[in-house]
Amino acid sequence: MRTDSSRGYWDLRTIRGCGHSNRHDTWTILMTIFALLTLLSIPGCTPYPIYTHDRAGTADQDDAPETEAPGARPAADRDDDPRPWERSGVDPAIFARVVDPYLGLPYKKGGDDEKGFDCSHLVRAIYRDYSGTRLPASTRALYQLPEQVTREELVIGDLVFFSFDDVTISHLGIYMGGGRFVHASESRGVIKSSLSDPEYREAYKGARRVL
Repeated sequence: MRTDSSRGYWDLRTIRGCGHSNRHDTWTILMTIFALLTLLSIPGCTPYPIYTHDRAGTADQDDAPETEAPGARPAADRDDDPRPWERSGVDPAIFARVVDPYLGLPYKKGGDDEKGFDCSHLVRAIYRDYSGTRLPASTRALYQLPEQVTREELVIGDLVFFSFDDVTISHLGIYMGGGRFVHASESRGVIKSSLSDPEYREAYKGARRVL
């Protein structure tokens, strides 16, 4: 069967030729796609890493990166840490250097310079010098800080509080490790004392963490 191409119709053989060409083009495209997929399956050819999320939590733990708990010290520092649950934002060595110049200064009620300090102004000055932290110069206000710690959890930088009449929180200091704390004593000025001293052991009322 033929048609008159002069009238805008295709010759049947022309149509068959186009069909053959289309099949050839389709086969070429399929072979190209197959070749690309083969290349991508070769190790090292994947264009980006594939991320998978194990919802059941059964991912291979050997492949998981090691991570530290928030606030934890590096593993290398833990050999001399007898209580690994103790964590603080205070660097012990730097904090001790900040405290040293205050030792030996006289007591002065309401004092806030080298002429003398009372207990709450001393705490505020030390934390101001250490980290720029602005604390209230009030024993009562500092006692209201939200993060309470037990005596067994004390670390350097924690605030320790005392009541000598068993009613009013009237004195505080900063724990310095080894069972000792720095504070402004009315009779002896800025000193370090032991929490085991009978006077402070009986008056101890708790601790708060600043950082």
